[in-house]
This record gives sequence, structure tokens and C-alpha cells, in this order.
Amino acid sequence: MKFLEKLKQNYDYIFIFLIWILIFGKNTFSQLMFVDFIPDTYFTTLKMLTSSNYHYILNPLDILRFIFSTLHLLPILFQLSMLISMLFSYFYIKRLFKDKEKVFAILFAFIFFFNPFVYSRIMIGQLGVLLAYILIPIPLFYLFQLFDSNLNFKSLAKLAIAVTLTSLFSIHFFIIHFIMFLVASIWFYKKISIKKLLPIFLGFLILLMLLNSFWIQGIFSNKIFQSIDSSHEDFFSPKISTNIPAVAKIIGMSGFWRESSYQSTYNILGSVFYYVLICILLILFLPLHKTIF
Repeated sequence: MKFLEKLKQNYDYIFIFLIWILIFGKNTFSQLMFVDFIPDTYFTTLKMLTSSNYHYILNPLDILRFIFSTLHLLPILFQLSMLISMLFSYFYIKRLFKDKEKVFAILFAFIFFFNPFVYSRIMIGQLGVLLAYILIPIPLFYLFQLFDSNLNFKSLAKLAIAVTLTSLFSIHFFIIHFIMFLVASIWFYKKISIKKLLPIFLGFLILLMLLNSFWIQGIFSNKIFQSIDSSHEDFFSPKISTNIPAVAKIIGMSGFWRESSYQSTYNILGSVFYYVLICILLILFLPLHKTIF
């Protein structure tokens, strides 16, 4: 009876599995052909490389990769990693909605998991970026919990650990999570005095530096970053190109330098689709806003 009750309470996880099936379609459990796949960055090992001065070292994720490669099941590891991450993420999405609005949580998850950003990263084979993106709701939950708990140290430590673990797969998301913390601080500044917010900010910064010191020291000690100049910024920065409207690139979370490989997607959907999409996202945010704020 308890099992059936649990099943009834958590039936919505079936929708996450269906979204995962929808993402891969007929390619589920099949060999995937990546546009720009580099085996050594299968799990985005940048942090491991910087911590060892760009000499490759073994990490636990490589053991999984070796086992699945030996069994010729590497595509399954790619897809299962995404499924497991989606299930964990949805657990925290529900907690953000406080389990009151399952329909909105499912719709939120659908748009969050099934969008051009996820599709383009699958095409490229950037599993590390995908996992870091999918797990964003975890530190987001602990971020709201921090301000809801009146900035106690226990909540601060949870947030720092969540940011560290979920951004292990991609260095970009470590910076994104820190920006989210800054934005939240500005959002809640009226409810919290600067005197109380400042030590929390410094404490969060120190905790992040300590927990991530193994790769941060690698970045600052390596001379490879001295060669980065304005030409790199010009190459990687989003541009209005290939006849893709700016609104489509921003709302569609695009800006990737291989955008021409999926230009047809934008031409088929059209700009109106992306305006409709942003309206849906705003509508979905309303119950979340009421629940949290």
C-alpha cells in the first residue's frame, strides 16, 4: 500500500522520462554522431586539466567512461547521465514550487529540458555543459532557501556546496551561479540590511574559493590565458548572423559559433515562436513568484 501511495504521489516523474525520450527520439540508446566531439572533454575536464597544469589526470568519471567504452555502450552513458540529472533537477524544481503546482512544475521542466540550447549541446557532444545546465535548479533552490532562512550559515554552506558540485562539469556555470547570487542579493536588499548582507557575501565568496581552490589555482598559475586577446572575444561573442533574428538567439539560448548547423530550425519556427515562448515562461514564473516571494 505504501508503494502505491508513493507511486501516486510521484507519478509526475514519468513525464520527465517522456521528455528524455522526446529529446533523443529514435536515437535513444543508439550511437550518436557529434558535430565537434572531443573525447577528452566528454565530461568537460577543464577543471581537472587546470589543476594539473594541463597534464591529463584520471578522475572518477573517466572510470565510468572506460567501462562503458569497453562494452561499446558510451552513447548510453551520455544519455543515462542526462536522464539521471533531469530526475534530480526535477526533484528540486518541485521543491521550488513547494509541490503545490505539479502542472506548472512539469511545464517548467519541459521548457527547461527541451529547448535549442540542450539540442545544440547534444549535437556538439558537450555533456559537461549539459549536466551543469540541467542541474541549475539545485543551487537555485538553496539560494532561495538562504534568503528565506534569514541568511544563516548552515544555508550558506549548503548553497556553496551545491554550487561547487553542480558546476564541476563546466567552469562557465560556476560564474553563472555566482552572478545569480549577486542578482538575488540585489533583489532582496530591501528586506536585509547591508551590514548583515556584507559578511554573508564575504563568507560565500571565501567558501567558494576554498571548495574550488584545486582548479582556481590552476587557472591563475597557467600562462595559456595570457594569450587570450580581443580576437577571441570577437570570435566567441554572439552576433546577428546567418539571418537569425537577435530575439531568436537570445530567447533560444543560442549564440554558439556553429549556429549555421541548425539554422534551419530558426527558419522553420520563425520569430513569432520565440516571442510566444517567452510569454509562456513569464506565465510559468507567476506561480513560482507567489510561492517564493
